[in-house]
Amino acid sequence: MELIFNYITWNADFAAFHFAGRDFRWYSLLFVAAIWFAYGGAYLIFKREKMDIGHLQSIWLYSLIGAIVGARLGEVLFYEPEFYFSNPSEIPKIWKGGLASHGATFVMIGIMWFYSVRVMKIPFPALGDIIGGGICLGAACVRFGNLMNSEIVGRVTDVPWAFIFKRVDDLPRHPIQLYEAFTYIILGIALLVLYPRMKQRTGFLGGLFLLGMFGSRFILEFFKQNNSMITEGFPLTMGQLLSLPLALVGAYFVFRTSPKTP
Repeated sequence: MELIFNYITWNADFAAFHFAGRDFRWYSLLFVAAIWFAYGGAYLIFKREKMDIGHLQSIWLYSLIGAIVGARLGEVLFYEPEFYFSNPSEIPKIWKGGLASHGATFVMIGIMWFYSVRVMKIPFPALGDIIGGGICLGAACVRFGNLMNSEIVGRVTDVPWAFIFKRVDDLPRHPIQLYEAFTYIILGIALLVLYPRMKQRTGFLGGLFLLGMFGSRFILEFFKQNNSMITEGFPLTMGQLLSLPLALVGAYFVFRTSPKTP
């Protein structure tokens, strides 16, 4: 990385290090870190509230599998259906890239709803209050991985902090990966810090998680290189259309909840 005329030239190596003849890529390491942060954030609250850690372990195992499957299906169905339906053998090849966060979110919501209501016997919004902070920190790690891969780049701009992604072109662009990562870090820390004070308002923090994460995603899509437009001339991207209902559900829970007596 070097500074040229106020811009940052970015040409990071995909590999963090080499060992035993293998490359260990930044994205893979940061994906593992994402899982660790997402689990760790919920673990802190489970321990504080003296909840059964076994439930958390089961939730995270099922959700991890569901998130990977959902993220791949989201990419196939929402972003590149023509390619994958024409080349079905490519669908399982997730090592080639192509994971959509919205697909992962929809599947994880279904899994966690089932587990919280059917197994833990607690309201699903209460579980959402617990897991939101860690998921935000995990999502930030994924965006740092996107930065190391020089993918999901921003629009061309002349702001002094613009990045020139040499693997893409020689144009200065918004470092949208960092915008999202820092937003998620701030949101995640806020959710974890607020939990002891706001846990009586069941659904508030889970709603704030959805509103903050997908509301910011909706806004930041305007700074992203539009490679997922629904159709030419349509003002919104696929990412914005998928983010909007999640943000609205979050807003509903934020504004419907009221303080309750413990």
